[in-house]
Amino acid sequence: MSDPTVGRDSLRQRLAVGTGVTLVHFTAPWCPPCRMQSAEAARLSDASGGEIGFIEVDVAEDPAAAEDYRVGAVPTLVFFQGEAELCRATGFRTRGELRGMLDRARTEHQS
Repeated sequence: MSDPTVGRDSLRQRLAVGTGVTLVHFTAPWCPPCRMQSAEAARLSDASGGEIGFIEVDVAEDPAAAEDYRVGAVPTLVFFQGEAELCRATGFRTRGELRGMLDRARTEHQS
């Protein structure tokens, strides 16, 4: 399920208490691919049956969040397991590509 856009402090808190997988979308209102990515990522989260949480961070509103999480361009998507980063991508990704990224990252972390 999609959460509203959050800032750096709220993101840290949510990741710290989370135990599941969270997809964080670093976005900006002036970015057309980000709008498409928001919809695609939300659909992935909704279709996951609660397996994947979804949070957006507006880097135009909170540039410190972009700095803290080493985001140099938008859209940037980062999967976290709790506070641990699993994988990331920059640029638009389809639901299938996002699911594939997560599956590969989980396989690598289990090895």
